[in-house]
Amino acid sequence: SIMKKNPYIGSAFESVFDELGEREEFELFAQKQQLAQELKDRMHQKKLSRSALAKRMKAEKEEVESLLEARSEGISYDKALRAFQAVGLSLHAT
Repeated sequence: SIMKKNPYIGSAFESVFDELGEREEFELFAQKQQLAQELKDRMHQKKLSRSALAKRMKAEKEEVESLLEARSEGISYDKALRAFQAVGLSLHAT
């Protein structure tokens, strides 16, 4: 046949990432997105601006931006924990 058979047809969504060797990266990205959304939701509930959160965390506004956009490569666990504590949330390892 002219068309190649798609090796992913019938595969589970996760197995595509397994086959590409990128499952851990995908899961980490999904977790960052979830944490960022939780932080945004709580900030909205508390009517807290990004600048106000940065002040509560004793951090730079850019660090808050990175957390909220799930670009936390340069953000330490300590800073992420302070962000969650500043809005009344806690991080739990699973």
